[in-house]
Amino acid sequence: MNWATDKIDLVKKALLTKWKRIRRSLRETAETIYLYLPYQKVPENRNLVAVWTAPRITNNVGDRALTEGSINLIPDSNCLLIARDGQEYTDTLAKVFTFPQTSEAGRFIDFVKIIKQFKKQIGSCSAVLIVGADIMDGKYGDRTSVLRWNLAKWLANQKVKVQLFSMSWNTSPTSAAKQAALSASKNGVTTFSRDELSVRRLRDLGVKAEFAADVSFLRSNYVEPNDEVQAWFNRPTKKVLVNVSDWVTDDPTMFTGLISALSSLGDDYEILYVPMVHYGANTDTVACTKLAKEVTGWVLPNLPTPSELRWMAERSEFSISARMHCCLIGFAAGLPSVGLEYQGKFEGAFKVFGLERFAIKPEEFSAKFLPAFDEIVATNAELRANILQQLPDVTASARVPVDLALASIKGITD
Repeated sequence: MNWATDKIDLVKKALLTKWKRIRRSLRETAETIYLYLPYQKVPENRNLVAVWTAPRITNNVGDRALTEGSINLIPDSNCLLIARDGQEYTDTLAKVFTFPQTSEAGRFIDFVKIIKQFKKQIGSCSAVLIVGADIMDGKYGDRTSVLRWNLAKWLANQKVKVQLFSMSWNTSPTSAAKQAALSASKNGVTTFSRDELSVRRLRDLGVKAEFAADVSFLRSNYVEPNDEVQAWFNRPTKKVLVNVSDWVTDDPTMFTGLISALSSLGDDYEILYVPMVHYGANTDTVACTKLAKEVTGWVLPNLPTPSELRWMAERSEFSISARMHCCLIGFAAGLPSVGLEYQGKFEGAFKVFGLERFAIKPEEFSAKFLPAFDEIVATNAELRANILQQLPDVTASARVPVDLALASIKGITD
């Protein structure tokens, strides 16, 4: 009897899984048909550059850095921001278009509503810049990736100058993302990746791709953090910035290796643990606190802004980070970093400065982390000088996609 019941349960589960796949396929087909229905462009946003930013501005320091870098060179009166949570910019930019997550994961009627608004407001812009980051290769979900590629393709077909930029391309993208990227490229979408490894991976797929450094380098201002943080930095010790997330602290080899290395620093060093992401269960604060219990340091109570992090980076010796933009924001202040890599995207970004040996893959941690740590402790001054020497050229490279978009706006001069 139990055997028969178990078999029935297995059949039910299999049928349910199959039905879910069918429903998803039908939904995606309906979305694609609706997306490419004929639409009369309305000249509502002429002379505007739209920036479709990375998903999380308020609770992800890297996404905020990408956003602020993207809009830095665009006059406020000519900038339209497309974001999930960009309401803080409504008082300064020309427009903020809210693209809620429900349009991707909610009811079909929600999708229809937002796409109708998107076509009307964004389809008549002079240019559209889409921050690719690490969300275009399907590894965080095909629906988000494919929808952005398809909308980029639709915009290009409306004769809008549309570009993907500041994008990393995973070593193993999903099939749907690859097909969508290739289709968008064939229809005139220009893709700029932030590292040469990603450029090569895209070109191997047949996607037209060029290199342009990460757009976060276009914002280089410093903002003093609160008095408590300033007082901590005024203490007569050498400062080290450390960021970890749960995938690092849950790995016994990496966790114990970090404890051993950080514990070897002398009494003249102090560690500041810097959370970079905070949403739901995905919070760096928990992971940083776990490491701080083993190696004494101060866990920053709140997420810093990119400008505050640059201020801290300028006053620190080096950093260790599992978040790429902690490293990139540090590079903008000359701070050398050891990056704990994931998704195959750190190496290329570090290679821009000739620092790829400091991008440590999980499977290489045992062999490569300690030599990298020892080198950065001993030579961080020389490494900083090298980073600062290259920074102007890297920043100039990051300008290219934005300058191309600005060229489409009448009356805008350099």
